Amino acid sequence: MFCDLPRAEWDFRDVPSAELKAACVWEAARESEALTLDHSLLERLPSSPATDWLLELRVHFGRALGDSDFLGGPWMPVSLLCRWWLHEKIQEVHDGGSHCWLRDWEVDEPIQVYGDLEPGGDRRGREKATRWQAWLRAIGVRRLKKQGITVAQIVELYKSVGVVGRQLSLERVIKRDAAEVDGYLLRLLPSVFAREASHGSGRKRLAEPNFLVSLT
Repeated sequence: MFCDLPRAEWDFRDVPSAELKAACVWEAARESEALTLDHSLLERLPSSPATDWLLELRVHFGRALGDSDFLGGPWMPVSLLCRWWLHEKIQEVHDGGSHCWLRDWEVDEPIQVYGDLEPGGDRRGREKATRWQAWLRAIGVRRLKKQGITVAQIVELYKSVGVVGRQLSLERVIKRDAAEVDGYLLRLLPSVFAREASHGSGRKRLAEPNFLVSLT
């Protein structure tokens, strides 16, 4: 196969539903060149649910990985090393069938995703979970394209791991993911990716004031 990138770096379908948004934040942070080179930058960013969660992960994942390897691996293999701790942090909240991370922290919007709902239940939770899955998929597409892999080759990769769909439909999804992924990253970690754009990362669209306003 033409892809040397480990599957865990681009196929996130095994991420448990209760962990989807937390995994999105983790994988978004791994897309930041600044954070991967110097994760102490987190201490200097404005406090937010996402940055506070990453600081918490740095403490516990750092013990398992070694502090220098923080952000060094994709969510699933890394989180498995800390399953004992994550089990305590993933607390089911019965109001709305949601799962909250860092529920007891004094933050305006705790890291939160929605688990599977019963048939006939409120669809908003299911739609939100689907959104995090789509964002993770887009991050995977971004990584594959950085390896020089074409859209047609990504389709073949998808099919090789059991993704079902017509060629044109899969190509359309991949192209949309590639076009929109920078916006997803900005929404997940605005203080990180707005900063990188302003320092000439080349993603000019992220630095456009009207685009930033539209996401707030």
